Amino acid sequence: MLLLIATLSLLLCSCADKTDIPAEGETNGMTEEAKKEDIIIFADGEYKCNFVYPTLIENEVSALRNRIRASFKNKTGITAPFKTDDSIDIDSEAIEILLGNTNRPESDAPEEVGENDSFYTVAVIGKKVVINGSDPYQLGLAIDYFTEKYLTGDKTETLGISPDLFEQKILKDHTRDSWGLYGVPAYTVGQNKLVQNVYNCGTTVKDLTNGGINDTSSKLHLITDTTVEEFSAYMEKLERFGYEKENEANLENNLYATYYNGEHRVHISYTPAFERLSSEARVILDPTGMSVKEFGYTYTPKDGEKSVFYQYGIPMTDGAGNNNPNCGSLDIIKCADNSIIIIDGGDRKGTGYVQMTDVALAGLDDFLHEITGIAKGEKIRISAWYMTHYHNDHTYGFYHFLNQYSDTYTLERIIANVPTNAINSQWNTQWWFKILAEWNTLLKAKYPECKELKVHSGQTIQIADVSLQVLYTHEDLLTTTHAFFNSGDSNDTSTVIRIDNGNLSMMVIGDANSRTSSRLRRCFTTETLKSDIMHAAHHMLYHLPKLYDYVDPEIFYLSTSRELLNSEEQILEGTNYKQRFIYIYSLVGDNYYCSGNETVGFSEINDGLTPDYFKDGVVGRG
Repeated sequence: MLLLIATLSLLLCSCADKTDIPAEGETNGMTEEAKKEDIIIFADGEYKCNFVYPTLIENEVSALRNRIRASFKNKTGITAPFKTDDSIDIDSEAIEILLGNTNRPESDAPEEVGENDSFYTVAVIGKKVVINGSDPYQLGLAIDYFTEKYLTGDKTETLGISPDLFEQKILKDHTRDSWGLYGVPAYTVGQNKLVQNVYNCGTTVKDLTNGGINDTSSKLHLITDTTVEEFSAYMEKLERFGYEKENEANLENNLYATYYNGEHRVHISYTPAFERLSSEARVILDPTGMSVKEFGYTYTPKDGEKSVFYQYGIPMTDGAGNNNPNCGSLDIIKCADNSIIIIDGGDRKGTGYVQMTDVALAGLDDFLHEITGIAKGEKIRISAWYMTHYHNDHTYGFYHFLNQYSDTYTLERIIANVPTNAINSQWNTQWWFKILAEWNTLLKAKYPECKELKVHSGQTIQIADVSLQVLYTHEDLLTTTHAFFNSGDSNDTSTVIRIDNGNLSMMVIGDANSRTSSRLRRCFTTETLKSDIMHAAHHMLYHLPKLYDYVDPEIFYLSTSRELLNSEEQILEGTNYKQRFIYIYSLVGDNYYCSGNETVGFSEINDGLTPDYFKDGVVGRG
């Protein structure tokens, strides 16, 4: 933290003059006797001062108060008795520790601080020890400075503060009104509009807590009516404040970049205006992540080595009889280095059905050993698990698989972007997040070294010879008035990724619905979306013909059963599967495969569209 403070000091356009303050260990010619005496704030087992904080404070400031109070207790053995500023009369002669923007004049911002400037101050002014910052992040820096200077080390019987204490940083044009990404330079250039609400993007599965919201949650500010020039100016501003660019992308004039300054990782994006929709910029502060390069790895295939994209057959219902639902999805990529990428993972159990039975799990274990050629009992590398979204039929089967077979499988990476469980109160998220909590426990117990990347649109992850280009996350679908998730369907939180091995491409959209389709078609054309293979939307429950036309696939993977496709009845949720199927057939003819009936794998698109692997039937059905 102090390293960051030192770095920020080099970026200041204005800083209080400290030329007449002697450096530590120097006296400017003064004798020891001429030095001012410390202000004693603790002696004889008690505090000799008041501890004052603002009456009206944000939750973040309350947490900071508790943090410094704990530091005082560690140093003195006594809890610091903080009181609100309106409960203690103002007395210029009283020794006080002032935390935050209190009603004392000593807490006022420095005169040189402008409307869009950030600052923090740690100083003795008269008999007041001022610890203040323009926002919770800057106040945290001030607390860190004070704590390291006075409250670390062994317990003390006497605690004094130098009357010459003065540490102040002022950052010009660093913030703006209602900016809530504390510590991150604000998007201030031009006449754009800031959506005042900060969107909580959620955290990672590995960092998940019961509430789903904690210090590891990513946060997003949405800016509307901006321009490419303003976005470019913001990129320059980040670099001016010490951020280094980790990666960038330009996809059909949609701009993306990730910056890092050693503490904050910031992902930014620009979306051009489209029809009646204004242009947008997004600034995401992600405290969980690592760089894309650090997360992934590359592998150059040797002669005879190749990656194969499988749709794995899992038990599904025909709508009549076997107590398995028409849900669940499980794709597998065998990479050229013989590692495995798992996409989703099927369901385990629900009301009246079991999908991934113990027999089905054993069959999956057999299949993974078959395609890798690794002998039973030897470990198989799962180089990544890509979770499209958090619903149980895409997560729970694979959870049970790893829970039962963890001795013979490594899990190296997780690729996901899970929203907070408070994203929309109308959804019953308790069951889904309970499963993620089980994942959290499993990861900590059996895969503590597993990396997780909370992905954002525009990023491309390399796993061996396979690239995964992120085209959409729930962060892209926000209202432009309050920055709430702009869909009544939790399936629209599916993360959309286009996967490519250089010979074959596959579009995976999870259970995405029409809002996701509209967003993708706003941002991209066939130039970006074109893929050889596409997963049909939501087990054929949703019909997205316009998106299918944009993707223009040669082959469809269908997470459903052939019995449903041939049914004339409206079997599930009023869905006419045959009507959906007729449209898909018009695009690819016989080149479709149903995971409820067969397992299929492709490594490339050849003239006859002949699969590398095909197997009738599924294991563990009925």
